[in-house]
Amino acid sequence: MSLSFSSLIIYKLLFSALLLFLLFRIIIFAIPLIIKKSAKRKFFERNIPLIEFFSWLLFSIWTFKNLLEKNQYFAIVMFVVMLTIAIFSVRIFLKDYIAGIIVKADTSIVMGDTITTSNYTGIIKKFNYRTLELELTNKNIVKIPFSNILNNNLLKEQKSYSNSAYTFEITILKNKDIENIINSIKQSIILLPWSLTTQSPIIKLINEKKNTYTLSITVFSHKKDMYFKIEKHIKDKFSL
Repeated sequence: MSLSFSSLIIYKLLFSALLLFLLFRIIIFAIPLIIKKSAKRKFFERNIPLIEFFSWLLFSIWTFKNLLEKNQYFAIVMFVVMLTIAIFSVRIFLKDYIAGIIVKADTSIVMGDTITTSNYTGIIKKFNYRTLELELTNKNIVKIPFSNILNNNLLKEQKSYSNSAYTFEITILKNKDIENIINSIKQSIILLPWSLTTQSPIIKLINEKKNTYTLSITVFSHKKDMYFKIEKHIKDKFSL
């Protein structure tokens, strides 16, 4: 096989790599702006790193194929470089990145949870690409590699909702079956960004008149100052 060299294909591949990089940066930036529903937003945020990983993998294969056809010099160099990077990445970087994908896919662990690892106890503040951010009791932030979490036992503190619940009453028109009304209110509360997705709201019928229902609604949130927002939203949407 005669070796060939083409600078044009190099510029083409570099430009394509830049576009792919910018595409995912834009997607990551736009997700919170476009997707308002907390559950859907968290789903996309958890899976975007996995999609990006496989996109770069496919891009690397496509790049190598193009170089092998039109620029064998760079194909040989790229193969050596990719092999070297792959060896070091698996040992240093990818183990945390892949472990992060696994941890993020575990929907039982969410931001706001209190967890205990082998060395730290704190509240989950952020999921990064390679690390988990915990806020300790002294308010310091510590970043723990995902591989450390995956390879060690993790204790999740079960929250007691007796002190973090908020109850209010609402009077609504008797224009639908009570079960349908309760289900509609529950769905509206769950989809609010201020509500806990792991704790379903409790709704009870406490009074019934000829044209109205009076309901008692108990909601749960990570922060107590969010309760008035939940109450206002539900009353604006369903109250008389």
